[in-house]
Amino acid sequence: MPLPLDRYETAEWGRTRAGIDYHVTIDEHSYSVPNQHRGMEFEYKLTSTTLELFMHSKHVTTHTRSFVRGGQTTLDSHRTQAHNAVAGWTPATSLEWAKTVGPGTEAVVSMQLPKLSNHYFGYRGLAAMKRLHHDFGALRLEQACLYAAKHRVMNTEDLRRILAGNLDQLLARDAASQNASPKPVLPANHENVRGASHYLKILNGEEDNEP
Repeated sequence: MPLPLDRYETAEWGRTRAGIDYHVTIDEHSYSVPNQHRGMEFEYKLTSTTLELFMHSKHVTTHTRSFVRGGQTTLDSHRTQAHNAVAGWTPATSLEWAKTVGPGTEAVVSMQLPKLSNHYFGYRGLAAMKRLHHDFGALRLEQACLYAAKHRVMNTEDLRRILAGNLDQLLARDAASQNASPKPVLPANHENVRGASHYLKILNGEEDNEP
């Protein structure tokens, strides 16, 4: 008989259980399973090149074997929708969105980024800024961020307090009044300026015959 086309490959068989993070750990490396199967038991076949997972003898998924101890291999199709959104966040995506709002918003986001420790907090930070954009609009968010960037206010809750209290609009009006041309001051001896004595006579019931 001719030899098989594929070389014989030794395999290790066993059982494992997925954690609440929908990953199984085999040979000190974690591999994902479909998230709806979290907590369930699997049979596995581990070779030098692949890991196959089965449930009740039915194939569930296949991974390329990794020899990175303590590492993790996750397929996007196995994640929940929310986890995919978190995984897709990068500092660049935050800055790209902030630029579409304005330079003040970009400056605030740039100050926030060094404070973020991981993807989850980065995604939450971007989502919070987008909620402010949705609730108050781009113009008001940008006005608030211009003030916040100048005073190094980075917390989105502080930004929400500025917007909810309409402080951004007061700040904008103050800036506009400071840039406006000063109003002319009437001289003290102008014919329309009566002075305190005129109003004192009215209060005392006296007639004022001044023109």
